[in-house]
Amino acid sequence: MLFAFAATLAAANPALPPAGVRTMIRDAKALVQRQGSAVWPGLDTIPFHMILVTADADILFCNGPADGFRAIGTDPISGCTVQTRKRLFDLDLSASFPVGDEPSMIVIGMPKALGLTRNDWVLTLAHEAFHQYQRRLPDYAAKVDELGLASSAANGSWMLDYPFPYADPALGAAVEAMATAGLAFLEARTPALRQVAIGHYIDARRRAMSAVKPVQWRYYEFQIGQEGVARWTEWALAEAGSRRNPGLAAAAKERRLSLIASLRSIRQQGVRVWKRGAFYELGSVECHMLVAMGLPWRETYTASPFAFGVALERACIRTGCGG
Repeated sequence: MLFAFAATLAAANPALPPAGVRTMIRDAKALVQRQGSAVWPGLDTIPFHMILVTADADILFCNGPADGFRAIGTDPISGCTVQTRKRLFDLDLSASFPVGDEPSMIVIGMPKALGLTRNDWVLTLAHEAFHQYQRRLPDYAAKVDELGLASSAANGSWMLDYPFPYADPALGAAVEAMATAGLAFLEARTPALRQVAIGHYIDARRRAMSAVKPVQWRYYEFQIGQEGVARWTEWALAEAGSRRNPGLAAAAKERRLSLIASLRSIRQQGVRVWKRGAFYELGSVECHMLVAMGLPWRETYTASPFAFGVALERACIRTGCGG
């Protein structure tokens, strides 16, 4: 009966995406709601508001009435109310940002448009859901403003095109050393070797920090705290959900292997080539390091999301990593 009703709803509303995509939305929502609290305190309670961008329409899921959208009912597969309008967003968009009165809306293209497999698309949705969580942390927007990075770019474009000195040779050498130490950490077979690698990583991180101006380094800390943590959260949710879903177990393993491959590439090509993309990978590594040191860093993060350097230094002192 449920599937018959879903088929009737889809037939009556040709703008509605295929059942397979709505099933992925259901699975991503369930992953965040079932496993979120195991990864972040309160992640399971966020509103899962999203716009799916199709060839012809922007389709709003799980949200209350919104200006410019037409309600078409409740989708029995995802469990979400559904609204639609003529497409305004790019087909290959994958982001989270304010839309109307919603402070943080997931806006994402179809899996095929993004070139993502089923599990990758589900985890990308979870990544963007974590950005919704971030923007609901106490004073998160004020803490971003306090970094002094926005300049006159009120639209947030500075987050993507901030003039960070990626081509600086001293910075490049330090980031290469960070990638090398990150690899050693991920490939270490004993806790002692992991601790040594963390110490080397922190030493290299200090050199990277000294190679740039303080305001420029705040951009690094911002990207680590915003995007690096979201990248790690993808892996953590996949790991947490792997008991229910063997596909997520494979995805978690794939993300760890991808992180290793990315660090090798950063070491070979350098931050001059990778630019801010390197910070996603290094941020994920830093999260893994804090987990390995066994301290309650996630509670600290919710109060100080852009102070990973401080968290690593303190954890290193308490665990004797030799940094």
